[in-house]
Amino acid sequence: MNTLQILEKLVKIPSHSGQEKDLHLCIQKLLKTNGVESKIINDNLIAKIKGKDPKKTFVFSGHSDIVDVGDKKKWTFDAFSAKIIGGKIYGRGTSDMKSGLAAIISTCINLSQNKNLPTNIYFAFVTHEETNGTGSINFLNYLKKTGVIHNSKNISAIITEPTNLNSIQIGHRGNFFLEAKSYGDVGHSARPGQIKRNANKEMIAFISELEKLNITWQKQFIKNDFPTPTITLTSIEGLSTSPNKVADNCTVALDLRTTPKFHSEALEYIKQIASKRKIEISIKYAPFPPGYTDPNAKIVKAAKTILPKAGLLINDASNDLGAFTTYGIETIVFGPGERQTSHTTNEYALVKNVEAAPLILEQIYFAWAND
Repeated sequence: MNTLQILEKLVKIPSHSGQEKDLHLCIQKLLKTNGVESKIINDNLIAKIKGKDPKKTFVFSGHSDIVDVGDKKKWTFDAFSAKIIGGKIYGRGTSDMKSGLAAIISTCINLSQNKNLPTNIYFAFVTHEETNGTGSINFLNYLKKTGVIHNSKNISAIITEPTNLNSIQIGHRGNFFLEAKSYGDVGHSARPGQIKRNANKEMIAFISELEKLNITWQKQFIKNDFPTPTITLTSIEGLSTSPNKVADNCTVALDLRTTPKFHSEALEYIKQIASKRKIEISIKYAPFPPGYTDPNAKIVKAAKTILPKAGLLINDASNDLGAFTTYGIETIVFGPGERQTSHTTNEYALVKNVEAAPLILEQIYFAWAND
């Protein structure tokens, strides 16, 4: 089965966050059919191939979960049909990131035939990247618990998120998903003068301050290599049970994006602004750290040896790279998916990139391992 056929098979299996089991069982069967054993550990699927030098470890990793389809009527083809037309394969997750998973599977099968691999290699298919990143955290904790990280004098990784095979990501912003709540007086809307504190108005004023903060940060961090920090309103709710009754509370969701030198500091800044308006701030999901791999790192140099024309990029969003670098693993993001179609209606990947990816991944690995 070639890489494109593998991708077709993967796309036809819905695997929303927390529902990755069927996909993992499918991948496990594909690997076993080709002589590669794997285990499901903490909901992640992990395979290992032993090499000559156990002190060197390489990791190929990708997330198995997808985002929701959205309005099915807006899709030209069924989101799980894996329709191939015009050199593109369509379907939810084709780019983000089942084309990357298919490339990892083919790479695993191909490398397993080599009995003289220079290093140990792990292949990780992790859960929950689209929600809270716990899949990669669990996998990295496993590597730490089993002594892999401590005992490896060299350890690097490739995460096969979509980069169109023409760029190498070496970093991304961190993020906090926040909830802000304001409380106020309840009262009759016909007598606004009697409402001393309007919860909705206080929240609107708070949001206005945050919008100004975005402008300030753009100027303050303009000379950074990273995209500037941002704070974005994603939802707002200030409900009243009656149209003539003023709501006594208002809740908003906020997405705070951070940089390596302005992560926890950014959160504290938001809390200070909120505190002045007596607005409560809480963290909805586990925060995710920014990630960064030095351009002179061994894995980056290996990738550039194989892909001399590929640019080095910092992602304005976030992915699992930050988890890996937090554990001291030099990591790049490089994969066959199309970044611009991720999470979109009629998501697709280019067939030519799907077919080309495994060989490039192998070449990067050997360039790193044989250096």
